[in-house]
Amino acid sequence: MGKSNAAGAAARAIALDAPSRVLNLGICGALPHPQPLQIRESVLASRCVLADEGIATDGLWLPLAKAGFPSAIDGDAISTSDSFNHSLTPFADRVGAIATVSTCSGNDERAREIFGRCAPDGLAEAMEGAAIGIAAQRSGIPFAELRVVSNRAGHRDSQGWDLKGALARLEAIAAGLARQES
Repeated sequence: MGKSNAAGAAARAIALDAPSRVLNLGICGALPHPQPLQIRESVLASRCVLADEGIATDGLWLPLAKAGFPSAIDGDAISTSDSFNHSLTPFADRVGAIATVSTCSGNDERAREIFGRCAPDGLAEAMEGAAIGIAAQRSGIPFAELRVVSNRAGHRDSQGWDLKGALARLEAIAAGLARQES
């Protein structure tokens, strides 16, 4: 879990295995989008937003690139591969931005804030996507992220966790992907 661990593991795997593409599969929390994802729905990332790397001041959020700092990416998001995403579309209920965060939203204010940083298409938050995408991008490898909603982002008492159901759906998607590859 987490951006640092994911980036390091992805970079090592890419260096050792030289894959032709990188797919990040996992679970996520649904952001408070006007048409929110439901628990156990799948989301394919159109882009992976580094939603909490920047400068927070009184009432203002600046991504690192807009604050004038050098960045590993252009702006605050990693683009996913259009052709790779096209092959994954049958496995996705929705397509939109997935926020990559270091700290998941445990209250409604934070969930709304993260949604605002990847609006208007921010559907989910997770902890690894953009970091894995950076590792793939630096190696010139197509990248995609596909996740299943395990909970709603926001107040801990109303998140509605269904980890078992989300993981079962993710397992079914992985099996479908394996069949597609063979």
